[in-house]
Amino acid sequence: MFPTYIPNELIFKILDLLPLSDQISFSATHKEANDFTSDYHFWLPRIKALDPDSKLSPTRQHFIQVFKRTLEETAFLTSHAQKIANLLKNQPERMIDVTQKLAQLNQLCLNPWGENYAHHLALIAELLESINETLIEAQLPTSTFSLRLECITRLPASTLARHRDFFAELGKLECQGNFLDRLPDNIDICQNCTSVNLYDNPMRYLPESFAKLQKITYLYFSDGFMPQIPAAIYQLNNLQWLSFSNMHLSELSPEIKHLKNLTWLYLRDNQLSVLPENFYQLTKLRELFLDHNPLSPLQFHRVLELLRKIQCDVHETFKTQFMLLKNTPLKKLQADCRNEVEDLVERFDLLSVKEALTPLRQHTHRRTLTASCSEVGTKIKVPPRLA
Repeated sequence: MFPTYIPNELIFKILDLLPLSDQISFSATHKEANDFTSDYHFWLPRIKALDPDSKLSPTRQHFIQVFKRTLEETAFLTSHAQKIANLLKNQPERMIDVTQKLAQLNQLCLNPWGENYAHHLALIAELLESINETLIEAQLPTSTFSLRLECITRLPASTLARHRDFFAELGKLECQGNFLDRLPDNIDICQNCTSVNLYDNPMRYLPESFAKLQKITYLYFSDGFMPQIPAAIYQLNNLQWLSFSNMHLSELSPEIKHLKNLTWLYLRDNQLSVLPENFYQLTKLRELFLDHNPLSPLQFHRVLELLRKIQCDVHETFKTQFMLLKNTPLKKLQADCRNEVEDLVERFDLLSVKEALTPLRQHTHRRTLTASCSEVGTKIKVPPRLA
């Protein structure tokens, strides 16, 4: 008589014998299969094989995310093959080594799902680490004043550790136009660094150890994915210039008040709609770029008033954006303000613990709210042609 129940251990064994593409297909067949293959012991070794430092929870979605990143790194290096050849043209041994490893990497990425999938995935990760280590070591200059890196997809912790003396004295780290999504945990080796340029990199993660780089005065990010500025940045007491453009930034922490020496702030092309109250404590600001953020009319008005007081040069596009709002019909602008005030009042009502309003008190409450909204409207400056 055949058993009606198959032990989980046997299912795991059967799945391990299947190509990884079939394992993923099995997990997508129905909810029970997906829950089963999302098990900690199933996806953890696969994620760790590709990314030993990953802090993601072991799920099918996160494995796909890590593997997709691996494919993108391979594509980036392949598309820059000619530029890599130019970088290594005077170093034939390194050129041969990188060429062979890149070819092997492309072959593995085409079909990494052999019987020993864990070994193949780990080999892909090792090849990416090795290629990047070789490229970085080939670009190390004799001077520690500045380091300009090209054609890299990661900054291996092993490279920083191996060349600790060099990176400990490094003054500027220029990584613009690469494919970095994180910095290593031992980035605090670069203790004398005053400038870090990560423009045009898909950055997603910044380690807590970055906060130890207290000499940094210039820091640049763009074209990544960080909905919030990492907490480590708010601890950089000497930071004067900060760029965080097109980073999907949706919120500024009140901790921004600690950046008291900030004079240049570039936050254009993000999703900021509200600025924290502590933002207005940045009295040393001299240039501000907030273009293409969905700030409300009240936020626009308040920011401009503050920056005029501290004599900050507001970017012209931001002022144009404000003028377009200012020149909208008065009734529409008043309605926008009224909606914003009503929304705030509703939020405070939800948070309050006062007793429910009686019908009479509700009527009085509505009259008070209408009056307060009218007062807000009267404070809006009306263009002469509308007065």
